Amino acid sequence: MESDLINGKLKAEPSELKGTSILLMLTSLLALLAALAGIFSSEVYRELITTKAITEYLILGSVVQDIITVPVSIALFILSFLYIRVGDRRVLTAMAGLVSYIFYGYALYSIQGQYTRLYLVYLVIFGASAYGLMFIVPRLIHRSSRTEVPRGLRRGIAGFLLLILAVLAPVWIMRMQPDIANRAPGELYGVFVLDLAVVFPAFGIIALNLLRNNAAFDLLTAAALVKVFTLCLSVGLGEFIKPFFGFPQDMAMTAIFITLTAVSAILSVLIFRKIKAD
Repeated sequence: MESDLINGKLKAEPSELKGTSILLMLTSLLALLAALAGIFSSEVYRELITTKAITEYLILGSVVQDIITVPVSIALFILSFLYIRVGDRRVLTAMAGLVSYIFYGYALYSIQGQYTRLYLVYLVIFGASAYGLMFIVPRLIHRSSRTEVPRGLRRGIAGFLLLILAVLAPVWIMRMQPDIANRAPGELYGVFVLDLAVVFPAFGIIALNLLRNNAAFDLLTAAALVKVFTLCLSVGLGEFIKPFFGFPQDMAMTAIFITLTAVSAILSVLIFRKIKAD
């Protein structure tokens, strides 16, 4: 009887997450519309210039982020619809990675107070994506028990995540020091808040469990790699095109984020190939 209950619970999981899938479909549509507005309507961000709430540099970063948000939102919508039909945990894992990118982007807009005409939409996307992740993450841990990720791959991914912490955490802290000394936030303070308080600790927890060869974190690891890939692709693209918009090229940051994008893409492919369908 206990086995039947367990099997019944596992079979019921996709239907239980149907509401989450619908939530993420709506979230992806809102993110798509907000991103398209940011790309094709110059006034969305430029109207904040006069209030000094945003700089030309942040406008470039926001538009580049919107450019990446468009395919991410379309992919999330398709995968959320597909998950309702098939309930494949690989699809759920990809959904988690994509919605974490949307969560990060619109958390930045919300925290940094980018009070455009779409600000209330940003808040809705931020909240909806946060709740979507809250519903999905426990399921990813629960459904990782049957993954067959090699120990060597787990250790390699753990090393990659720890390398991100070792490289970026000190850089972010050093960049914060002038703001702390001036007792006023700089233009990138939202990035520092999210990375140092949320993202980097999450990477540390995942890496520690990978080093312990804890299979329960395999799906969460794959989702984290998707998030790293999409976010680093956005930042790397922004760093690469800065000179075309009159900003000085930071070769070190460009190299770092292009490398992180490439490595996270390779590791994502490797781990998804090891995750079997339910």
